[in-house]
Amino acid sequence: MSFPAREGRGTAPVNLSRLAGNAVRLLGIAFLGCILSLALYQVWQLEPRWSAIVVVAVTAVAISMCLVRFFSDFLLVASLFCLPIASFVKFLWPEGYSVEENVAVAWSGLNNIGVIDFVLVGLYLSWFYRVFIVRKKTPSRPFNTLDVFVLWFIVANITATIGSVDPRLGLGATTYFLKYALLYFYLSQHFEERHLPWLLAAFGLTIGIEALLGAYQFATGKLVGLAVDKGLGSSETLNTTADLAAVPGQGNLHRASGTLIEPHALGAFLEMLLPFCGVLFLTPRLRPALRALSLIAAGCAATTIVFTLSRGAYLGAGVSMALGVVLILALWGERQVVPALAALGLLGALILPFTAHFLYERLTQHIDTFDARVPVYTAALQVFGDYPLFGIGPGSWIFVYPRYDQDWLVLDWFSNLIHSDVMLTAVETGIFGLVPYVGMLLTGAWRLLNIARRRRDLAGRLALAAFLGMIAYEISNQADPMIHEPSVNLLLWIFLSLSNALPRLPQGAGAILMGPTGPRSRLLTAPAIAARRAAE
Repeated sequence: MSFPAREGRGTAPVNLSRLAGNAVRLLGIAFLGCILSLALYQVWQLEPRWSAIVVVAVTAVAISMCLVRFFSDFLLVASLFCLPIASFVKFLWPEGYSVEENVAVAWSGLNNIGVIDFVLVGLYLSWFYRVFIVRKKTPSRPFNTLDVFVLWFIVANITATIGSVDPRLGLGATTYFLKYALLYFYLSQHFEERHLPWLLAAFGLTIGIEALLGAYQFATGKLVGLAVDKGLGSSETLNTTADLAAVPGQGNLHRASGTLIEPHALGAFLEMLLPFCGVLFLTPRLRPALRALSLIAAGCAATTIVFTLSRGAYLGAGVSMALGVVLILALWGERQVVPALAALGLLGALILPFTAHFLYERLTQHIDTFDARVPVYTAALQVFGDYPLFGIGPGSWIFVYPRYDQDWLVLDWFSNLIHSDVMLTAVETGIFGLVPYVGMLLTGAWRLLNIARRRRDLAGRLALAAFLGMIAYEISNQADPMIHEPSVNLLLWIFLSLSNALPRLPQGAGAILMGPTGPRSRLLTAPAIAARRAAE
């Protein structure tokens, strides 16, 4: 409905429906602002720096909504670059726990606030805006088996929380996994070919940061508690060697932890990224500069893994890289891997006299530390036998274990953890949670391997690298529990997202990263070939 304007004030009609719509929109904005202010009332109880961070983050999200047409892509790329700082989080502590228990609670999957949380909120708000405000059609993909396992795993954690030792811990652990599942669904839906260079740039930057900081920590013993200070410690932990950074019998060595919570986590993190460097280096027609950068990144990652002094990371990196060589030969028949291996073997022979004694001591000394885990495994099997269906509840193991420790061998909190992600999931969530967790890993790995079998372009090669990264992740998880480390967990869910996103990319995806090889190159289109001939 509209009415003509009064004389002398123009001839444009007054549209009442438009005015009513604008009024409703403004009232809705005011209403949502009130809800947001009420929801954030606890922010002002935090330390001043964290209150300021939350306010800045909320403001950034608001600005991003104004630039939503292209800002959603920026946020997607930002989620990839969160890898080196994902462990800088503020844990939401439940009341009634001592300082030592707080550390154990944090390692059991406690809910936290970090940069990735604000990026995730911005991603979903921008998605909501595109779908419901501007009515923009977004491509959809079919619901698959991996999606079912992811949702099942979240439901299993919620179910196991009911009747657990402390439902607050179960709720925190469930929320911890939920935000990564949300990121998985978003990346699976929106990751496109244009994001491939940013993915590789994020991985390369992450390796560079961890390598520089890890070398400094190994050489000086300083900043080893950097992530601990930002999350679950205090400023006193910044330049002191934490217990987890001490090596039994080798107290003069300082283990690198990078920007992660502890050295084993850094080793697992880098061994998951290392296959990308190797696969890219062996990619035919890759630009020479990128090939050189891949080789440098591989050397930095491998050296930093050595600095972590993590035997699980040594084993995981070795097995995954050896398997990668076999798969490259078996799937693609690319024999250029043989001279590359010969060159690496020669380089290893040259540096072996300087590293042999160091590696031998680390691999052979204090093997008896694994004996202390046997009572923990025994107790875990007993707990699983008592609670086989739904477990004892997420985050509850560290408080249930003393009741089952028949040998009265209560060690430090880290040694009391179950050093196996599969066994820990079985104990805390039962069979109902174990089935989707194992199914999630197996399905994601199988999908990545199938992509590598069908494609030899950059998408197929990244799928192979992600598959090898998941293999390395699972090997390390049988030595040290990495399922609740934020950075390692974020990388795992990115790999699972790639198993859904990479098959959608067109054949020849990533051609921008390839160098020209002449008119016969499959990566050059006919117009490009004609333009080149005209220029010549």
